[in-house]
Amino acid sequence: MAPLPRDDACYNHDEEKLSIEEKLRAHLASDQNTKNEHPGWCPAWMLTTYDESTTKVNTIDDELKRLKTLERFRILDEDPHDDTLDGLTTMAATIFGVSMVLVDLVDLGRLKVVSNYGLGEDIKFLPRNNSFCSHAIQCVDQVCVVPNAAEDDRFRNHWAVTGESHVRFYAAAALVVDDYKVRIV
Repeated sequence: MAPLPRDDACYNHDEEKLSIEEKLRAHLASDQNTKNEHPGWCPAWMLTTYDESTTKVNTIDDELKRLKTLERFRILDEDPHDDTLDGLTTMAATIFGVSMVLVDLVDLGRLKVVSNYGLGEDIKFLPRNNSFCSHAIQCVDQVCVVPNAAEDDRFRNHWAVTGESHVRFYAAAALVVDDYKVRIV
């Protein structure tokens, strides 16, 4: 089983001072080098597999606009801990009878975990590449629902499905700001 990704595995501290455009250009440049070395690989913000009937794949322009919208909140590199939000994630876990609930912000190559129940307090970032949330922000419906992740081609090999978490059901609703989905609840 692959270990749970930790903060430093999915966060490049050198990018902190870069603008969104510079970050996107840097990712595209490094992604092209990686793609040349590993055919079939794609940038973290692009989906490698998706359901065409439920997904609107973001273009580079879409992703740039979404990231600029997200940047306006100015909390990606802050610790926006909120006891009220933690209470809501705990309540959601109780109401729905689930072992894990997350609220996160979907950045360029990472998910900023703002509140979580069941994943561990020390988790602040997760890698974005092929995450459930990357699919959710590109879902054409208001709510993204995956009835059984173990039987879904997009997620059957995901660490949260194959690992100790044994995620099967997934549902998410995105916060929409200026027509861009920026946050997953």
